[in-house]
Amino acid sequence: MLNALNSLFKGLEPRQAAAIVKRATVRIRIAAGGVGQVMHEGVQWNARCPSEHTAIAPGRTVSVVGRQGNRLFVMPLAVESRRPVAAKPS
Repeated sequence: MLNALNSLFKGLEPRQAAAIVKRATVRIRIAAGGVGQVMHEGVQWNARCPSEHTAIAPGRTVSVVGRQGNRLFVMPLAVESRRPVAAKPS
């Protein structure tokens, strides 16, 4: 039976699973080495960052990298560098 289910769902398996990134939004600050809260798929979760030296501010978008029980493990998304825009001459 298990083989039948595997063959049934085989075509539905994503070919580029690494490209699928789950995201969440920080609601309560995640202190370095501590726990905060994020909103993920409409549900509030306790969350912590695996990097003990990284704090994440509320409002930041993070990627969900793991789960243990009712706690998500999240990492901040890479910050794109922004160049200052030159002012137009008047």
